[in-house]
Amino acid sequence: MKWLAIFGFGFIATMCPAQSLPRGTEIRVMLLRQLNSGGSVLREEVPLMVMEDVKIGNRTIIREGTLTVAKVKQVRREGAFSAIVFDKPARLAIDLSTIRDERGDDLKLAAKMNGKDRQLFQFNRENTKIKREADIEGALGRANGLKAGQMLVDALRGAQSIEDIDNSVIRTALLELAHGLRFGNIYELAKDRRLSDLVAFGALLAKPGLATALAIPNVVSVGLLTIRAVKEIAKIGRHLPNFLSRKFGGRNINATIGLEFSVFVDR
Repeated sequence: MKWLAIFGFGFIATMCPAQSLPRGTEIRVMLLRQLNSGGSVLREEVPLMVMEDVKIGNRTIIREGTLTVAKVKQVRREGAFSAIVFDKPARLAIDLSTIRDERGDDLKLAAKMNGKDRQLFQFNRENTKIKREADIEGALGRANGLKAGQMLVDALRGAQSIEDIDNSVIRTALLELAHGLRFGNIYELAKDRRLSDLVAFGALLAKPGLATALAIPNVVSVGLLTIRAVKEIAKIGRHLPNFLSRKFGGRNINATIGLEFSVFVDR
């Protein structure tokens, strides 16, 4: 009887494999690199982060903070007369790839479920609009607020060392900024001197070949505190002065760091 019970359990497990996400399941992701139709380059890697757990019932299939990498597929600058005179409006699109679920399976992603170029997510001026938040703009306007915010975003871009971001002046400014905005995850990282976790995550995102690294199981491991701090930093990043728009002029499409949008499972 014991043997039969064991056999029966194995038979049921074989006949009832773990569930996976059905085609068309929506996944909310966040852009972790600023893109601009006047400054981004073709085939540039674009890291995306899952905003919240994706579940079937009570079972988590894709966890909050899971990373995937798209690539810039279309990019075209729009000058002052490009669209009107030459019929060449700005273009900015990324080619989606796959995302790894909790079982280690790669799920193909799509921007839409029907039509051609389903894997191509097109940015435009409408879907890249950012809602301005008065409390964040106010905090960035206070003494050292803008500098602290820029340092955090630069760390996320892989452009800061731990020595720069963890010195006493900047750390105090970070604590004040995070406390004022009630961004508890940034506050905890700064208070506990764990900003090195953020710097390491930014260095990972900036490193060439991120897609290759993500393809190796268990190579990339990021704590939940850092993941949620990144989401807070992204909110700050949306409100920083937009140097790309000023630099390249025209009516270009600008997708800021922290921009949220939906992709879909396309099995």
